[in-house]
Amino acid sequence: MDYEDPSHKLNSQLQKRRPIYYASGQPRNLEELRIVEAYKQGQRALNYIPTKETSPWDAYEKICFLKLGDKPVVIAEKRGISRDVVAISSLEEAQVQAKADMVKSIQHPNFVTVHELYRFEGQYHTVSEYMPRSLQEVIGNPFLNDSRLAAIIGQIVEGLDVLEKRGLQHRELTCSQVLIHPSGNVKIYGYEYIENLHSANKNIQDLGYIMMELMQGYAKEGPHVGLDDPDRWSVDTVNFLSATTSATSVDELKKACLFLEMKNRLLTKL
Repeated sequence: MDYEDPSHKLNSQLQKRRPIYYASGQPRNLEELRIVEAYKQGQRALNYIPTKETSPWDAYEKICFLKLGDKPVVIAEKRGISRDVVAISSLEEAQVQAKADMVKSIQHPNFVTVHELYRFEGQYHTVSEYMPRSLQEVIGNPFLNDSRLAAIIGQIVEGLDVLEKRGLQHRELTCSQVLIHPSGNVKIYGYEYIENLHSANKNIQDLGYIMMELMQGYAKEGPHVGLDDPDRWSVDTVNFLSATTSATSVDELKKACLFLEMKNRLLTKL
């Protein structure tokens, strides 16, 4: 007689009943409040970020500190019933108002969502969705193949396209500044590192280094890209990596390579 594990059936039922906001990583209450406030202000919810003139610690309780790149981030929990977990960071004091306006202009599915801004004692704090993993944990992963790599890189490219069209760049684009959710969503982090565009292909070159790290565990130093074992990867993948050294715009990169056609495949089992 075959034995059926009852926990498997229970897990399947729970998976089906799990609300959408868990899969996307968005705190439900914060997002619902933002949608309501945006409607009252006559704005699109995606571009609306409420700004509050108080300390964020009146509304959130610190849980721990994390370091993403070279900047510490506070992981905090919403006080009250919702207990939403978020990431809180501070904007640089220089040009803080301009930075705050910039954050509001770059709300996109491939950037970490900012739920709220707090202005207190001359400093801005951003309250963002919490994504616990970065691409740093995916470097050299043996389960990474062409389609999964394309799913990651394709989402980064979409984010970089948004920056380029706004005349902006990310000055610290590394694996630690790109976050990944178990659902497969990939998002660029670090609004404080976004600045006016100085070099048309800087972030494209950064993307090449990220690809090298993901593909073989490290990036070769110098202006050129290269792989120790290129035969492991498809021709389209290798050609895309090579294109990061010559493309002069993200739009050119998107149009030139078949590799990105795989980007819509599911990113799983990493």
